Order: sequence, then structure tokens, then C-alpha cells
Amino acid sequence: MSKTGQISRKSTPRHERGLSLLSLAIGLTLVTSILVSTIMWYSSMSHKSKVSSVATNVQVLASNIQDAFQFKPDLSDLDNNWVVQNEMLPDRFTMTSMAMAAPDIKHGLGGDVTVYRSNPNEMGIRLDGLEPESCVQLVRQTAPKLDSNLGRLAFPITGDTFTHNGGGAPSPGEVVNLCASTNADDTTTVVFFYRK
Repeated sequence: MSKTGQISRKSTPRHERGLSLLSLAIGLTLVTSILVSTIMWYSSMSHKSKVSSVATNVQVLASNIQDAFQFKPDLSDLDNNWVVQNEMLPDRFTMTSMAMAAPDIKHGLGGDVTVYRSNPNEMGIRLDGLEPESCVQLVRQTAPKLDSNLGRLAFPITGDTFTHNGGGAPSPGEVVNLCASTNADDTTTVVFFYRK
């Protein structure tokens, strides 16, 4: 008791202060882990959305080209320049430079797009600069099965080609292995071949 007759309160005992600090540390750890998990989930969903957008854009580009060449005997003159001049670029494909002969076109994941005539009645849409995981998702979305429209699927790094008449699309395990084969910059390439 103090001289005034009241019980004096001492500062919080050490063990109570320690428990308060421990509770604070646990709370901060929980909040941090929830925040990190949310950011990782959002990043993953954003990436999947970009891959899905690229898959859609490949199909839209092929469809636009097929419509444009519908009444022509073949796909002569088809290249990046033709695509740009005829305003065929889908939403997420952007032109980064306009060289006279071959403008640079980028897809939504940052790699190059090359459009060309592979034979008189077949076009190739080549996507470079794909990370292996993006490649797997893209192939699974775009080419679940090969048909008379999407006739071939090629992996230039490995030299593997899958055709409509040659047994169909690669299995999920094959897609993972083929997309894991990368260039020196740890990216891979896929070519989608569409009939005219």
C-alpha cells in the first residue's frame, strides 16, 4: 500500500508483456501469410486469364484469316505484314515495330507471334517466348483435339508434330514433356496450323 492508502499498481509483469508480444507476433505472422497467399492466388489467376486470352486470340486470328481468304484460291501473301495491313490483330496481340517487310507482333504473354503460309492451304501461327507452364495451359485450351480445322500442332524445339490424320493431339503427359523442352532463354515455342 502506498502512503495515501491506495494499492499501487505496478507495471505489467514481464510474463504478461511477453505474452502480449507473442500474441502480436502470431497475429502479424497470420496476417502476413494470408496476404502472401492472396497475392499468389491473384497472380496465378491473372496468369491463367492471360493464357486463356492468348488461346482465344489464336483462334480468333485463325478464324479472321480463314474468313478473309474464303474466296481466294490459296493463302498467298499471308504473313505478319498482311495481318497488320488488313487489321486482323486480336485484342491482346500488339504490334511493337513496323518494319516494312515484317512487323513485330507480340502475344499477351510477351513473346513473338509469327503468321505465315506453311503450304498453299494451311497457315501457321507460331508463338515464341512461352514459359513451360504457359505452354501447357495454352496447348490444353487451344488443341484439346485436332480436327480438320486445326490440323497440326508442332513443337519446333523437339521437332515433334501432331496431326489430325496421325493419331490426334498429344496426351497431357506428352504436352508437359514437350513444353518443358526450352530454348537458351528458358522459353518454348508452339505452332498451331490451321486449314484455309
